[in-house]
Parts: sequence; C-alpha cells; structure tokens
Amino acid sequence: MVDYTIDDEKWNEKKEEIGAWFDANPDYESKRQLVDMLFSLGDVEIGMRKRHWGSITSVFATVPNSPIQKGRKSIMEGKVLATFKGYLNSFYAELVEIYDNSAYLQATERMHGKSGGHLYSTQEDPSASYADDGTKKVRSRLNSAYNAFRASDASKEQWNGELVDGQPIFIAPTTTEEEE
Repeated sequence: MVDYTIDDEKWNEKKEEIGAWFDANPDYESKRQLVDMLFSLGDVEIGMRKRHWGSITSVFATVPNSPIQKGRKSIMEGKVLATFKGYLNSFYAELVEIYDNSAYLQATERMHGKSGGHLYSTQEDPSASYADDGTKKVRSRLNSAYNAFRASDASKEQWNGELVDGQPIFIAPTTTEEEE
C-alpha cells in the first residue's frame, strides 16, 4: 500500500512557511482560504497528507514567486523566505508598471546579448519579459547577500532578510587594511 503520510514536524513547517508567505502577500486571500482548508484536512487525515500537499502545490501553479520551491531548499527560514518572495512579487509588479508606462523603455530596452539581444517589445509579453529579467537580477543579489549574512562573510555584501520601509538594507562589505 502507498504511504501518503507526512510527519507532524514537516507538515507544521510547511504550514508555517505557507502562512508566512500569505502574510507577506495579502492579495492572495482567496487562495489562502483554500490552502487553509486543505491543511485542515491534512491535520485530520494524517494518512493522506501527501495528497493534500499535492493539491496545495497546484493552488500555487500560476502564482509568481510561489512559496512552493522546486529544486534545492533555500537556507532562508519561513518568515525570511516569505519576506523575500513578497518583495520579489512587489518588485516584479513595479517593473511591469514602469515598462508599460514608458515609451522610452518600450522603444529602446533590449534583452541581454546571451538571450538574443532583441528588444523586449518584440516578445510575446514585453512587460513580463522585462520584469522577469529585472526580478532575476534582484533575486540573485538578495540571495547572495543573505547567504553572506548567514555565513558571516564580511567580505561580501550582506542582507539580514529584513525590510525597512518595504526595502532591503544592504550591509557593505568590509575590507581590512591589509587588503587595501
């Protein structure tokens, strides 16, 4: 017989991470109600948790910066990860709006040369392509800075995972006199 259980610790960790993501992304309240109901079912039907988790992951299939991760697990804890993803969602939306409202960007902004170097305006969804590329750069910078923070690597730019007035505050790398 197939085992559909997820142990309590892992189940509660998933609930906490998803809940923190919803707290940081209040625009998804209708999805939250559905996900909360599925988690409640999993609380009662312990032997069916993997199936309920599968349903929960499908709820996020079309959500940008979904809390459901593919690949290697992030070292960010639930609240920091939710803050990170919420920030990226807002950043993405801002870039879409900026591109949509700028005839200058629409006329001149190009994709990276390795991506063909074509104008974003020639893409199927120009503003989404522009926002995707910009968000990837910020995601990479925040990830690197957070990893440096967690490793206490003062030689690299750091970010502690918090936002001040909605923005990340970076800690500049420090150099010793020997390095200068």
